[in-house]
Amino acid sequence: ANKDTRPIRVEPSHHSLTLILRTCNRLKLYERCAGLGDYLMADNSFSQHLRPQHIYELVVARLGMASSGEKDQALKVRRIFEWAKSRPDFVLPSGASASVAFEICWKERDWQTAMKIFEIVSGQPVAFGALQKYTLRTAVPLHGRAWTHLARLALGASAEAMHHCLYLIAAYAPHHLEALEKRPQVSEEPKTKTDTRTMDDSFPLLLVRLAERALATKEQMLATKEMVDRWQRLRDTAARYVARTDKSKLSHSLPKEENR
Repeated sequence: ANKDTRPIRVEPSHHSLTLILRTCNRLKLYERCAGLGDYLMADNSFSQHLRPQHIYELVVARLGMASSGEKDQALKVRRIFEWAKSRPDFVLPSGASASVAFEICWKERDWQTAMKIFEIVSGQPVAFGALQKYTLRTAVPLHGRAWTHLARLALGASAEAMHHCLYLIAAYAPHHLEALEKRPQVSEEPKTKTDTRTMDDSFPLLLVRLAERALATKEQMLATKEMVDRWQRLRDTAARYVARTDKSKLSHSLPKEENR
């Protein structure tokens, strides 16, 4: 009888695939991780094995590539999210994946892609000029770090981009600030520069700077009285939080170009 000489097709378990992708990232083999992700998404028999933890590792790989100077990584992350949304079983990216995606958008100053990614992870369209159209409950719970990167993006963006970002941040910032104010103060120093707690702490300081810039040119940035009032309240609330927070922690959590 003729022997079947076709190669044996081995499908990795979810755990094995996570380990492979994570190991590539830890060894800074970002292109290999991203390339493997592209291959898996293109193969229908493999793509069914992809889960939120795998998408997170693929997005982390794109962040590594963006940090090393590779262009258009934000667009590629957007395609990963769009692919996930197009799946019959709809593999929702995690909040951590969204946070890393917004960090890539901030690094590349790509606010338009950030808005598209927000629409995917929130499950609602970006409603420019309409605060009341947003709901606080998003499809993917967005971490404090996500809003930190969106605020950074708005601060470094053009006037047009900043105007659009202001509506989005204004809709969600009060809820995030309220959660920060209710959180117990922690006295110990942050363990790393990317500590989640300090990334949250930097958000109010960024918010104060963003509010001051917006209110200084409110005719251009804040088209309605509702927006002016909202940003005045945000500035005052954020300033109170900053005043009672250890300034060394705030400085530690900001990138060098913003820590001034």
